[in-house]
Amino acid sequence: MSKQADAKSIQNYQTKPVWPECRHCAYFKFDTITQHSEYSGKDYTEEKNLRCSRGGFKVVKLGTCDDFLSKDDTK
Repeated sequence: MSKQADAKSIQNYQTKPVWPECRHCAYFKFDTITQHSEYSGKDYTEEKNLRCSRGGFKVVKLGTCDDFLSKDDTK
């Protein structure tokens, strides 16, 4: 195998997101910041400080873990 293929294998690299994703988890939390753009004259919303409220660590939306809890299960 090539060096790149070896590196991908070692890191268990996935070309597609693995379900379930953090963004669909009940523990996924973030801060919403709304700002006004002077250039376009419009407001835009940005999600900052993406985190897992269960583990207390930084996450990305397409991340995943074994403690996933669907948002639908909490209703």
